[in-house]
Parts: sequence; structure tokens; C-alpha cells
Amino acid sequence: MGSPIKPKDKLFLAHSLLAMVALFYGANYSIASIILKETSLPPAGFILVRVGIALVLFILTALIFVRETIQSKDLLRVFLCAIFGVAFNQLTFFEGLLRTSNIHAALLMTATPLLVLVFALVFKQENWSKYKFAGILIGMSGAVLLISNAQSQGQTSSIIGDLFIFVNASSFALYLVLVRRLMAKYHPITITAYTFAFGFLLVLPFGYQQCMDTDWSAFTHKHWLSLGFVVLASTYLAYLFNNVAIRLTSSTVVSSYIYFQPLIAGFISIYFFGESLEMYHILSMVLIFWGVYLVSFYAKKKGVKAKIDQNQEVLESIPYQES
Repeated sequence: MGSPIKPKDKLFLAHSLLAMVALFYGANYSIASIILKETSLPPAGFILVRVGIALVLFILTALIFVRETIQSKDLLRVFLCAIFGVAFNQLTFFEGLLRTSNIHAALLMTATPLLVLVFALVFKQENWSKYKFAGILIGMSGAVLLISNAQSQGQTSSIIGDLFIFVNASSFALYLVLVRRLMAKYHPITITAYTFAFGFLLVLPFGYQQCMDTDWSAFTHKHWLSLGFVVLASTYLAYLFNNVAIRLTSSTVVSSYIYFQPLIAGFISIYFFGESLEMYHILSMVLIFWGVYLVSFYAKKKGVKAKIDQNQEVLESIPYQES
């Protein structure tokens, strides 16, 4: 029998996997935009392809490693999770990415933890406090600043595109709140396989004809590689790596890597796609990060860190399906 993995090796493995996840998600904004802006494949068709292939991979993984079924009484909640976590979530993301810059999309997505808290407060899973209110207000002001400047630097961004991304982040945040009870009862792989199955059925009527009308023969090697990256790297592998990492280290360590994503996305967008970094980008990022930090700092000081960790573990154990 092999010797158990040493704690130092576990930590190294966790950080290595998390670095890969951050790279996958950060690069996904630019790579997915290649498909949307250079081919005839529309957003709904793109989603159908992505969800369909990922669904097959998740089902195979579930059958090999988990073999768990969801009780019929929980299927309605799973269906709602599929709406907000897969179908509506991905449709608004790709529609937004088609209309705005990669930098704007990446920065707006960092507001997801704040939106999770908002929905948790609405559904009375969290209690209001002045610190939480201040954190939400500051973080949302950063998002408003970003959206309001969407068309100030040419046509690479648009207000409607930014609003699609913000709705996408809100949809996924609602999904995270809805899925919390399921995550406490079932394995994350099981939940993802089921939500992708329902999500596929929801997207099928919208994406089928778009896939049929797409000129697949016009796809170049770059387009096929980009599509493969979105499906395999930023969907399937990112999810699996996140699941392994959350079992090797703390949720605090895992959650810290979410803030590398806009930095990676910004670097790729600026260096390879010619987008420019403006002062309002930096100010928006500072405000959003400050809001998230203030909420987390309050929770830690008041001794309710476990609740925030529970929210983070749900966020970290599921791939951002935009993205």
C-alpha cells in the first residue's frame, strides 16, 4: 500500500489545482469571446454544445465515482437550480460577453459573493447588520461605476452587455442560495450531473435550431480549440479540480483564488486582444473587493465565519458556468 500524502504535499497539490482553475476561468472570457465574435454560432447554440458535452462527462464521472440518485421530493429544487445555475445563467453570460469587454465581464463577476449574501438575506438565511449593509453598498457601487462607464471608451463595452453580465452574476448567486440545501444532502458531482441534465432540456428548444444553422465547416483550428477549452477546461476540469482542492485545504484558501481571475482575464485581454485598462476599472475593482472584504471581516470578527464558509464551499465546489 502506498504511504499517505503528507500535509505539505496536499497543500502544494491544492494550490497547484487552484492556480489551474483561476487560469481556466480567467482565460475563459477571452477564449469564449472568440467563438461568439468570430463564428456563426449564436449564444444559445454555444450553450447547448457546452452543456451537452459537459453533461456526458459529468454523468460518466458520477457513474464511476459516486453512483447516487436524487430523491423525487428534491427534483423541483434541482429544476430551479438548473434554471438559475445553467440555462438562464449561461444565456445571460454569453449574451453579455458578446456585447461587452472581457475586462468588464471579469470584474462584474467578482460581485457574485456579495449577491449571494443579498439573496441569503432576502431568504432569511442570514441576518442583516450595518457591516453587511455597508459591504453590499460599497461593492454594488463598484459595479454601478463599471456599468455606467461601459461606453466611455469606445465600442468594446456596452451598458446592455454589462447588464447581461450583472444579471448573470445575480442568477448564479440565487442558484448558490437555492442549492445549499441540496449540497448538504448529496455529493456535488451528483448535483452538477442532475442540474446539467435539466439545464440541457431547458436550453435544447432555444439552441437546437441555432446549432443546425451554424456553418460548422467554417470553423478553423483556432475555433475548435477554443470550443474544446470552454467545455473541457473551464467547465469540466475546473469543477473537478475545485472539488479536489476544497477537500485538501480550507475554504478560505480556495475562495482567495477567485480574485486572481479578473487579473488573469485583464492581462490576457490587454496583452492578446488589445483592450485597455482605465482608471475606473481599477476603482471599480477596489470598491467591489472592499465590499466583499468588509462582509467577510465582519463575519470573522463576530464569530459567524462558519456560515460564510458554508456559502463559499458551495461557490467553490461548483464551476462558474458562464464562464
